[in-house]
Amino acid sequence: GWTDLLSIMKDIFAVLSKNNDNDFNQISLSNKQNLAKRLAQGLNPDCPSGLHDVTLDVYEIILKNLMEHYQNRLMDNLYLYAYGLFPFFPNATIPNKIKFLDKIINQIFLNLNKEELKVCLPGLLSSLIPGLDDNNEQTTKLTYQAFDNIISKNNGELESDFFGVYWMLL
Repeated sequence: GWTDLLSIMKDIFAVLSKNNDNDFNQISLSNKQNLAKRLAQGLNPDCPSGLHDVTLDVYEIILKNLMEHYQNRLMDNLYLYAYGLFPFFPNATIPNKIKFLDKIINQIFLNLNKEELKVCLPGLLSSLIPGLDDNNEQTTKLTYQAFDNIISKNNGELESDFFGVYWMLL
């Protein structure tokens, strides 16, 4: 059940927190896939928000590690982790939406280079669009800020790509 998954996530978080320079490139693809599946399960809308919170912490450690130590390898692994992340936002609680926007979107995705971010735009925007009409003012404001940051990235070079994907999704 979800209590077992929470225990697993806490254990993974503890291991990764103690040794933040883990060499994720040495992990086999099947192990990465298994980890990504467990992480996606941890963000299932039917699970409690406390599990979501811990799971977002694990995602943050993994993605920051890949970004800081293996910048050129982040995109090779991102598809595995985006699978669980992108569907999460529309169904998250307000505190977890705010955490997702701050820790995952602002600190990870908005630090990708132009070409990497361009590849992610369809999934990223489909995840975030519901935040534009959220009942919480802070979530809506942070979502608009994330969109503004995407559009203005690289002196506005992503603006036409952003709006092309945005209109395609609507």
